[in-house]
Amino acid sequence: MKLEPSEPLEKKNVMPSVGLHFPELPPDMLVAIEGQVDAVLRMTGEFVAKGLNAVLIDSGRYYGNLLLSCMEAGIEVEDPVEVAKYCAQTTVDISVKNHNGLCDEALVFVKGDFFSDDELESVRHLVQIPALMTVTRDVVRWALNHVPKNRRAVVLGRDIGTRVLKATPFKFVLRSKDDASPSAQTAVADLWPYYVTPRHASVQQTSVAVEMDMNMLSPPEACDAILSQLVMQNSEHERRMKGRHN
Repeated sequence: MKLEPSEPLEKKNVMPSVGLHFPELPPDMLVAIEGQVDAVLRMTGEFVAKGLNAVLIDSGRYYGNLLLSCMEAGIEVEDPVEVAKYCAQTTVDISVKNHNGLCDEALVFVKGDFFSDDELESVRHLVQIPALMTVTRDVVRWALNHVPKNRRAVVLGRDIGTRVLKATPFKFVLRSKDDASPSAQTAVADLWPYYVTPRHASVQQTSVAVEMDMNMLSPPEACDAILSQLVMQNSEHERRMKGRHN
């Protein structure tokens, strides 16, 4: 995949609500949030990104953009071999902008195209195809290089902390009654060895994700719970690191 340099960050006067800067948290912390229900995941992630003054990275939208580009090129999107081959040769650019009026987001442009929300929704049921490919997951990792220094990042995805960002200690899972059935989750897990490379599969988990019951919480309430957990987790993480050096 040909990765192009992004344009400079456009500074925006978008500030979190009063009291939500959390100066006690690391300025470059990486937060991974997983969820099966895209709308709930997206809304919760936007609130958390705003609260932390972080850059939002929505992996599902990255995969959707790549699929739509495949479709425009006449690629059979249900053929994993052809999709992987096309993505490996496609030019991708990432630009950090205030896209939604709430928080800065690292947006992906495939061959210069940026697809609409309606277009992305039309391929939502197919995103697990590129989501399981190393070549496309690398775009999400690469996007982190475009987060400005001393700027936090909130990354969203169905298994973003479990599979892609294993090393971050700040991981959350949004649970809901609308989650995929165990059989569907097993089917996806069975496909995993076919797509992923050993260098990613061998990375060890550094922490267990904190689960949020979205049957009981609204996205704003889940955001408040996540921010509170981050403060506690960071304090514990700092204590452990100090203990290692003593």
